[in-house]
Amino acid sequence: MTFEEYQRLTKQRRNIADALAMPGIADIEFEAPRVTIGREQGREWQSRQSYTD
Repeated sequence: MTFEEYQRLTKQRRNIADALAMPGIADIEFEAPRVTIGREQGREWQSRQSYTD
């Protein structure tokens, strides 16, 4: 088999979006938990760390 024949046989005709598409994903319910990221959490963590040192 030549390289050209191999390329012709293995040639994919879809793009990356089609390859990664997940049909039916819209039917899955998902609610991410609420997370607060900020300085107050950092202070709480630091104060807890000082008790363990």
